[in-house]
Amino acid sequence: AAFAMAEGLLAAEDRAGAIERFSVLAESQDANAAALSRFREADVRFLFDDKSAALSLLDGIAGAGDVDPIFRDFALITAAQHRLDGGDVPAALDSLEGRAEPGSAMHYSERETFALGKLEGGALPEAAELLRQLQADTTTPDDMRRRAGELLDAIGMDNDASEPFPTSNEAAP
Repeated sequence: AAFAMAEGLLAAEDRAGAIERFSVLAESQDANAAALSRFREADVRFLFDDKSAALSLLDGIAGAGDVDPIFRDFALITAAQHRLDGGDVPAALDSLEGRAEPGSAMHYSERETFALGKLEGGALPEAAELLRQLQADTTTPDDMRRRAGELLDAIGMDNDASEPFPTSNEAAP
């Protein structure tokens, strides 16, 4: 009921009230339920351009040892994606470095986001290698393997090319 009340405040365009309600709700719940309330509070903060506070909430979830790993990983990836969207490639990559542990429910998403960060940061050969690894790994979900192949095609680094294909303005080797 309290979560619905917070959603109702948001529907009534009472942003401050909704944020406060989600925050209070998080404080009164166990770790996983609190994480869900914090996720929603972060969503509201992103909607109203309070990116710093939203990222802080996500970072808090990602670093909370008492929260289930799936929630921590989801918070980590979501924060990294928002950082990439905001152009903060180094912070996004730093947050993901070494976190894509095999067996994690979000392992492939972490690897894909890391590859996208490398791509956005201009490290095409590194991004291509990560994408090739995703594409070659038969345990990678099919949609993600397909996306990895499409990205490799789009950047002109499909197969084993170590450099992108020349653009229309460049001479072919």
